[in-house]
Amino acid sequence: MHIDVPVDRSGGAPGTVHLYVERLGDDRRKSRALLFLAGGPGQAATPLVPGVAPALANVLDDRDVLILDQRGTGRSGPLSCKAARGATEHARVAACARLLGPARNGYATADSVADIEDVRSALGIDKLTLYGTSYGTKVALDYAAAHPAHVESLVLDSVVPGGPVEPFGRSTWRALPRILGQLCAGSRCRGITSDPLGDLVAVERRLANAHPRVARITSHGKLLAGRIAPGSVVDLLYAGDFWPQMRAATPAAVHAAARGDLAPLTRLVERAYGFSTASYADDPLFVATTCADDAFPWSPGAARAVRAAAARRAVARLPRSVTLGLPASTLLGFSSFDSCVDWPATPSPAVRAPVPDVPALVVSGGDDLRTPTEDARAVARTLPRSRLLVISGTGHSVIGDTVKDCPGRALLGFLRGTPFKDCPRENVPAPVRLAPRRLADAHRWPRLGRAAGRILRATIATLTDVRADADLAGLGPQGGLRRGWFAVGFDGLRLHGVVSVSGLAVSGLLQGGGTSKLTVRAGVTRGTLRVRPGLITGTIGRARIRARLRG
Repeated sequence: MHIDVPVDRSGGAPGTVHLYVERLGDDRRKSRALLFLAGGPGQAATPLVPGVAPALANVLDDRDVLILDQRGTGRSGPLSCKAARGATEHARVAACARLLGPARNGYATADSVADIEDVRSALGIDKLTLYGTSYGTKVALDYAAAHPAHVESLVLDSVVPGGPVEPFGRSTWRALPRILGQLCAGSRCRGITSDPLGDLVAVERRLANAHPRVARITSHGKLLAGRIAPGSVVDLLYAGDFWPQMRAATPAAVHAAARGDLAPLTRLVERAYGFSTASYADDPLFVATTCADDAFPWSPGAARAVRAAAARRAVARLPRSVTLGLPASTLLGFSSFDSCVDWPATPSPAVRAPVPDVPALVVSGGDDLRTPTEDARAVARTLPRSRLLVISGTGHSVIGDTVKDCPGRALLGFLRGTPFKDCPRENVPAPVRLAPRRLADAHRWPRLGRAAGRILRATIATLTDVRADADLAGLGPQGGLRRGWFAVGFDGLRLHGVVSVSGLAVSGLLQGGGTSKLTVRAGVTRGTLRVRPGLITGTIGRARIRARLRG
């Protein structure tokens, strides 16, 4: 169904937004409902909850389940700036604002809160259970503060605190050392790095100050020159909120970069983003909402130069617990200053009001970097009847689209008012070790001559490296670490002169079971090897090879 609401309730821009709402449940009219709110800002809810919403509708016979595409998303009048043009990122953001016109000021969180109230009233619902994920938790908290009489309970998954938003995301930077410490807890990073945070800071400073050139390996082994953008290391850790294998591969790649070898980091950036340069103007709703909600150190009508100077002063005043020694450009790049400095005058953010004392389930992933557990704990302390559920080893958006696992069962228990247990730690991939950088760095295999022993050890390291990379790369051809390329197919991994260790090229078909046949080349030395589960045989130069393998 669609419900029409004004674009701008203040009258600054004409027109309406056709809000799209799905109602799940039987035909009986109910006075209570559970309302889904997606994240972003910018995500539509209707495509994101295909599993959990029908499941809840089947078990919650006392209330409806509502799925709302918030204004500007999905089927609720999505914003678009595809026609915005500009030579730079900042120019495209400014062009997007001009393209949207005065209507851009109608997409603050306060507008979504008013929309929810209009939807509730139009459907004749008295009490809402608000179920938000990520940014949706902020919308839920702000609605609860504005309309406490119509809130029955709250489900907050991956919490963004309500009220005005702090532009730097301080809680994320403060959580970063903890997240890295958990990744390398115990001996998990032994032989990789003893200081993952120090490596990260050193590499980010180099990227910001030296702008080093790198060699990208294309999907068929060609070399292209490129540069890794400042902030890329932090971006990889952000990606780990949804992609644990990417986070597991990051410490070794960053440590190598800190020691001057940028190839592993270049490969990770290629796997994660393909060196894309997405513009903020490609996501106008995110910018429109962020620039309206955040508490900036300037007046709404301040000129761009005044805003930029205020942003520089703000980053200079940040405490060491936030900056971690990172360059100012990295901190500004991850703040809302980076886009909002070019966005026209926006309304001042709403004043924070108390949230009503209602039952609340607050869920947090212990490894979530973008909405850290520290924020979830702080919000839970303001809700006297809250239950905080922290799942160690889990990243962002904990409950996801199923009610079958532990967080989903906890959700059902909360909604039914029945007891539920805490969740065990999720298993996460261990940090990945890199192959030696050079053949001369490889340890000799026991009972083999120096050359053959190093080639065998480096060959095994190459196969291990390609297998780990294939988990990130997926199907199709992919560039090797330093040279060559490989293709992931249904018959296995086909290597074409892959160089993971400088000085050694490996070709052939690597199968998960059965026998794999490989050829190796190291200078003038050639070899032919057969790999079976637990055994590798063949020749390298004049040396005969028979080596037992583990794992």
